[in-house]
Amino acid sequence: MRPTFIDVLAAPDLDSAVRFLDLAYGNGAGHGLLPAELVGLRLPPALRLLYERAGRWPRLYHQNRLLLPDRLRHEGDMVVFFEENQVVWEWATRAEDAGDPPVWWRRAGEAESPWQLESASLGVFLLQTLLTEYAVGGAPVSGWSYEARPQEDLDRLLPTLLSVPPGPMLPQYDGGFRFFAATDLVLMVDPTSFVWIGAATFEAIRSLHPFVTDEWVIEGAVDPHNVENVGVEVVRAGEVVSATVMRLAVDGTLQEWVLVEPLQAASGDVIRTNSSREVKIGRDMTLTSVQTTRDGQIATLLEGSPFVRGR
Repeated sequence: MRPTFIDVLAAPDLDSAVRFLDLAYGNGAGHGLLPAELVGLRLPPALRLLYERAGRWPRLYHQNRLLLPDRLRHEGDMVVFFEENQVVWEWATRAEDAGDPPVWWRRAGEAESPWQLESASLGVFLLQTLLTEYAVGGAPVSGWSYEARPQEDLDRLLPTLLSVPPGPMLPQYDGGFRFFAATDLVLMVDPTSFVWIGAATFEAIRSLHPFVTDEWVIEGAVDPHNVENVGVEVVRAGEVVSATVMRLAVDGTLQEWVLVEPLQAASGDVIRTNSSREVKIGRDMTLTSVQTTRDGQIATLLEGSPFVRGR
């Protein structure tokens, strides 16, 4: 039987980060650093393993940053290996610890500041960094709300999910970020009750109704393993003149597909989606998203949709 997120996250240990990586994204063949690139580096086992499996994984860390070997900084027996996306905080661990060393944090660029304990386990900390990336847009399907969730809603939902031990990430930030899991989704709650959800499928997020309402933004590719087939084309005189990938942004009566990059189209061009539905346009436009009905019919072509501007 295929393991679930609950199986991997119920009791995090030294290699939980890599096991979660394999379950969430596949084995990542070809995304690791070569052994020669790690020769001579003083690294604890869990960090070395993550580099070997995912050191070159494109956009695996799109929110915060796992530092590549050429950016690692050694300070005495410590190695600085991770930084927050606005370079406000940085994290370090003991470089030559053969076990599972603690992780410490401090404000970035303040070398005179003392290190403070973040986590008693490097393995757990690395797992939490991957859970963050998965919840904040890295999953095949992601969901979030522009408003904090009422505490009573959280009190009803969270006890039904696995609370990922042993505690929050960034505890220095007003109590930190907490993680919860179900069979095929990860939910992250920040100290102000904003919630992000990363899931394997749309159905997994829909299962949280009524916690997830129509006001939520839900986006994702229909098939994350075959995303090149989810697209839109501009056809002129029978020839495809431009094309790009679409991601599902709003899953409602109308489905809004946001283009990864805008397409320029001229009057008389045909806009065609991957479902072979098409519509001819009567004016020049810069296409940013396409609304379709449930059966794939093109309903509206949009320029600068509210979703795109809101991001």
